Amino acid sequence: MKRRTKEICKTLMILLLLGSVALLSLTAVSFSGAEIPVLTALASRLRGGAYQPPVKAQELALTDAAVPLLITVRTEAGRTSFWGAQGEQKGVYETLGGYLAEALDTAGEPAAVKASVLEAAAMGDSLLFRFPGELPLPVLAAWMDASCGAELTASLFLLEAGENGVRLLVNGQDGCYAMDTRAAAGPLLRALRSYPDDGTRLAAETGDAVYDHLDPLTLVDPSTRSMAAAHSVNPCDETFLTAAAESLGFNPYGDASYRDAAGNLVFTEADCSLRADADGVVVLRNQSQSGRFRAAGSDDGACIEYIRALLEGMSAGKLGDASLQFTAIRNEDGQTAVEFTYVLAGLPVVQNSGAAAVAQFNGAVLTELRFRIRAYTLSQTEKIALLPPAQAAAVLEQGGSLRLSYADRGEERLSAGWLR
Repeated sequence: MKRRTKEICKTLMILLLLGSVALLSLTAVSFSGAEIPVLTALASRLRGGAYQPPVKAQELALTDAAVPLLITVRTEAGRTSFWGAQGEQKGVYETLGGYLAEALDTAGEPAAVKASVLEAAAMGDSLLFRFPGELPLPVLAAWMDASCGAELTASLFLLEAGENGVRLLVNGQDGCYAMDTRAAAGPLLRALRSYPDDGTRLAAETGDAVYDHLDPLTLVDPSTRSMAAAHSVNPCDETFLTAAAESLGFNPYGDASYRDAAGNLVFTEADCSLRADADGVVVLRNQSQSGRFRAAGSDDGACIEYIRALLEGMSAGKLGDASLQFTAIRNEDGQTAVEFTYVLAGLPVVQNSGAAAVAQFNGAVLTELRFRIRAYTLSQTEKIALLPPAQAAAVLEQGGSLRLSYADRGEERLSAGWLR
């Protein structure tokens, strides 16, 4: 009897020890953030919650990182266009963007076409979107909760409503391509016909010889006479930069935070550094291959989304009336460069230093980010006079486009005018 009692006691002791080990393991999982599926599931059950799979196992959600600078509708009644200071692009894009999403989602194999095919399509019943930069088609589709297998980039997207349905045509550095889709033309046509003629025309539609040398698809808006004045401010005081450093995971209150001989504010930790100069240029450098500054993948969509979220956290809503929009991505030998540009009142802000933010990736790892932080404010009363479109066209070279922009030359007041 005594021997049996001893065996029971030994068993209880072993079970108690095993329970203690399990409890310690669950505690380690909770505090370390490590994802061990079995232990994580058990810990979640013990806490009374439902098990959630690790974030990395879930599909990456992509948020729109760019919206069109121009949307123009063409029907037999004429043309209607939304661009620039009208500030209506976003609302119209929400209304008509679904037709682009359906076209991307159902597009067939792309076929190279001549530019004249695209121009002819734009003169019929059509819907044209022009974005601020070259967008990978799969990424644009993902932003719209659709999918597209065409490995192309484009800045111009045109939906042609024909007898056999909707055809998608795109134009960019890769050239002009056309894709048949399974989208019906009827719903698109009904939506387009709800817009009245507003007097805007593409250069090829004007019949005016002064525009003959321009890109046939450049928009001519005879009503363009002025644009709102705008001002620039550098918001990067010590409080702003401290918050930006914290958003990137730096400890701004430790010994690794200092000002160098040039007066630049510097934060350093292990193989990472963050440096901000007096002009509001913030440079993040990362020599570590760890997961601290790593996108969810090395594909275009993951890299763009990672930088979009990073810039949003750093700027903390302090950009004034401007927004940051994706404008370019370049891939070469495992290296990826992603660019974002300021957009103000629906127009790009050109900076002497190039894009507002440029990020460099090695695979999925962010190695460098350069971000010139500015807050732009539109004047509610002051206007900047512009050359009439016909006069602006006269000084453009063959194939040029009539496009307005703001220019940040490093002064408080922005200049503005036609891009050359």
